[in-house]
Amino acid sequence: MTEVLQIENVTKAYRRRGRETVTALRDVSMRLERGDLRYVYGPSGSGKSTLLLCAGGLLRPDRGVVTVAGRNPYALTSEARSQLRARHVGFVFQQFHLMPYLNILDNVLAPTLAGVNTVDPRPRAKELIERFGLGSRLDHPPSELSIGERQRVALARALLQQPQLLLADEPTGNLDDDNGRLVMDALREFAQAGGAVMVVTHDRGLRASDSFHLVDGVLTT
Repeated sequence: MTEVLQIENVTKAYRRRGRETVTALRDVSMRLERGDLRYVYGPSGSGKSTLLLCAGGLLRPDRGVVTVAGRNPYALTSEARSQLRARHVGFVFQQFHLMPYLNILDNVLAPTLAGVNTVDPRPRAKELIERFGLGSRLDHPPSELSIGERQRVALARALLQQPQLLLADEPTGNLDDDNGRLVMDALREFAQAGGAVMVVTHDRGLRASDSFHLVDGVLTT
């Protein structure tokens, strides 16, 4: 097995209005290897989204070390950190974060638009869109899609660059049962193919053999 993500003794706190400080993560440690699908369960406000952002190189922890694909993103320049995320990390957010002025195809291609690619990404983007049942809607904007269809577009975007690590924040939270199963099947297939997946959720209906619980910033098994 090859380690994809390592989080060691990570702590992250936020200062709110006045002098109140809220600690979102308290000395959190976990590892993901190729083939792992790990769920982190916790109620709203438990620190799940903060954990995901720290793991993906988007939010610098106050203490501790994060290693993604063998590198500490927070020891890199901003540009190098962005390149590390683009190459190795895919994000699936509950709110999708699709760009309303782009059609489906360009939303899936968005991670490649600012960079130089040695291989044309469009064939793979179209293949993923077809896989998720949206091949006839390439030119449609997100406003013309259902919630389930938007999540499928977001998942195709996350898979486009063939990352090593997928980080999913409540990926079934807004979906009906059929779309929820489609999304989770895709995440399982990604892990079975050698990727690593972390899903943060409050949905106890999702099941994994190895799961964690996050309550008040404390991670337990």
